[in-house]
Amino acid sequence: MAVKAASSMRALTRVALGIGLLAFVLPFASVSCGDHELLAVRGLNAAAGGQYMMGGQVHYYAADPYFLLAILGAVVALTCQFLRPYVKVRLIAGAVAGLSSVVVMLIGQAHVNSQIASLQSNGLVTIRWEIGYWVALFALSAGTVLAAVGFFRVGMRPQHTQTPPSRAVTSGGVLAILGALTIIAACALPYLHYKNSPGSPLDPASPSVFIPGFGPSMWFAAEPVGVAILAFAAGIALMEWTSRRTRAIAAGVLLAYGVQTFLLFVGYVALAVGDPSAELRPGGVVGLFAGVLLFVAGLTPALTLFKRGSTPTDHESPEMGVEAPAT
Repeated sequence: MAVKAASSMRALTRVALGIGLLAFVLPFASVSCGDHELLAVRGLNAAAGGQYMMGGQVHYYAADPYFLLAILGAVVALTCQFLRPYVKVRLIAGAVAGLSSVVVMLIGQAHVNSQIASLQSNGLVTIRWEIGYWVALFALSAGTVLAAVGFFRVGMRPQHTQTPPSRAVTSGGVLAILGALTIIAACALPYLHYKNSPGSPLDPASPSVFIPGFGPSMWFAAEPVGVAILAFAAGIALMEWTSRRTRAIAAGVLLAYGVQTFLLFVGYVALAVGDPSAELRPGGVVGLFAGVLLFVAGLTPALTLFKRGSTPTDHESPEMGVEAPAT
């Protein structure tokens, strides 16, 4: 009965967090001037930026980093619910990630309200928070509460014995996840600043991968974001599966993407350094650091593949279809 109750709690948590993530495709806020709606912002646009039409011209608005962090926190919280059950550390990580997502959503709302507070006080502009925002907020809050309850229930019963991956492999997984999040941060930060540019939505003085200043150019962000997603998945695989085959594939993916990410941001750094009218900003440097993290994350578990006399702590279990060593 206890196992069945835990499974039901975990399923409810997954549903709540999943609804919270899906709500980001719904309208989050609308901005109006009098009776005229200027723009409607979906959750994904709040996190990545977007565009709107005014006076027959296309205008762009910047991403809000708080909503981007909210999405990342929700993704981490939901991912934790699909990892091995009855592991306290991961249940804590899921609850903390969910709580962080809720907190930064509230901070993001306050940040947006403060940005247009003067216009609101004059009655020129009004902002209305739409159903998508409230669904995401309440669903993520419910998921966080359910994850916390699940943690306390697990703490009241004996844990299943599981042989964990080696420290080197676990460290590689953690570094992979950290590198994936660092890639997203590098894309959100500006990589250069034009000294004599006044800046505008169409031609920002401090462009980033997410806000290049030209609408179609935003699709170039698909490459680093895709790499971040795959690196995150490789990190989870390293911490969850202990077979040599999984370790080899994940390590190879991380080594390749580490080199690719480093070379990608070398271009952004070289552009900033080589342009006399520009100054280097942290986005490119953070991207280089992300590439190094991914490379080290792949190298660490790869080295364990060459160790002789591997024991089950590194390991191949009979359940994985690998014959146990003879005694």
